[in-house]
Amino acid sequence: MRFLIAPDKYKGTLTAREAAQAIARGVRAACTGRNITPEIDLCPLSDGGEGFLDVMAEAYSACIEHFDTTDPLGNSITVPVGFTGEENNHAIVESALIIGLQLVPPDKRNPEQLSTRGLGTLLLDLAHKGSTKVIIGLGGSATIDGGIGMASALGYRFLDANKTELPAIGASLTQIVRIERPQSNPLDGVRITAACDVDNSLLGDHGAARTYGPQKGASPEQVDRLDAGLTKLLRIASADDRTFLGAAGGVPFALSTCAGSSLQGGAQTVLDAVRFRDRAGRTDLTLTGEGSFDAQTSHAKVCAAVVDQSGAPVVALPGRLALEADTRAFAAIHPCTHLGAPPPSSPADAADRLTRAAHHALLSFLS
Repeated sequence: MRFLIAPDKYKGTLTAREAAQAIARGVRAACTGRNITPEIDLCPLSDGGEGFLDVMAEAYSACIEHFDTTDPLGNSITVPVGFTGEENNHAIVESALIIGLQLVPPDKRNPEQLSTRGLGTLLLDLAHKGSTKVIIGLGGSATIDGGIGMASALGYRFLDANKTELPAIGASLTQIVRIERPQSNPLDGVRITAACDVDNSLLGDHGAARTYGPQKGASPEQVDRLDAGLTKLLRIASADDRTFLGAAGGVPFALSTCAGSSLQGGAQTVLDAVRFRDRAGRTDLTLTGEGSFDAQTSHAKVCAAVVDQSGAPVVALPGRLALEADTRAFAAIHPCTHLGAPPPSSPADAADRLTRAAHHALLSFLS
C-alpha cells in the first residue's frame, strides 16, 4: 500500500521533515499489525513561513550561502540563502529567518517597535551579488510595518507632517504623510516572487493587524493603531487592498509597490516545486497535518492545498483542532492533542503524539 506523507511544520515543536518522519513511524507500526508492506513517500511541505528554505532547497538541489543582516530588533544576524540556476543566480529566501517571531523574546514582542529592514538589506546584497530572480517565502513574522522597514533599506524615506524622516517601524505608520522614492531602483533587473503563507488582505477584520496582531504581542489599542496606519499607508501610496497583502505584516504590499514583485500562495509554490500532484497520483492514502487546524487553515495553507490536489483520500493529523475549523474535505481528522488537554511538553512528546495519532488514524482507515 502506498502512502504519501505531506505535512507542514508543527509550529514550535516539529519541522515538516520531523513531522513526516513521526507520521511514517505510526504508519509502519499500523501496517506491521495488518501484514501490509507500506511504500512511503516523505514529502515535507511549507506554506511560505518557517521551513520554506529547507523544502525549496531540497526540491531544487540548491547550494546554501550565508549573509549578514539584522533581525526585527536591529540585532546583527547571519542567515542562509539558497541558490539555484545555471549560474547560481536564482535565490531562495525564507523571511522567517530574518523577521520571524521566534527571533524576538516574548517580553519584546511589540510589532509597533519592530522593523523589516533586515529583509531589504538582504535583497540589496542579493542584487549586488548578481541575482536575477528571488523567491521569498513570507510568513511567521514578528512585524506589522507594511514593509516600510524593508523599503527604507532600499532607499525609500517616510516623512511626517514636518518633513522629518520617521523610523521605519510599525509605530510610524499613522504619522506618514509623504513617501520619497530613491532616484533609481536598486533592485532593477531582479525579478522577485513573494510566496505568501496566507491569502488575507492587508486591512480590516481579516487583515494583517486584526488577524495576526494579537499573536505577535499587540494590544487591542495597538491593533487599532496598526490597522489605521496600514490604511493610511495604502491611501498615500494610491494602492488598492487585495489578496496576499496581509501576509508577514504587510511585506507583500511593499514588495509589490517598491519592487514590482508578483504575489502568489506559498503552499502552491511549494507543491509545484516538489511535484506534489504527480506524487499524489501514485498514492493510495495521503496523510497531512500542521500545528493547528483553525479558521486560517483554508487561507492558502498547506493542508487545504493538499486536499485540493490529492486524488486519493486525505487523512489530517493536526496538532490541535479548533472548533471553528472546516474539516469537511478530509477523509478523517485525528488531532494529536484534544481540546482542553495540555500541549506537548517537548519536541519528543510532540513527535510521540503525532506517531500515535498516525497509528490510530491508519488503523481506523483500514478497519
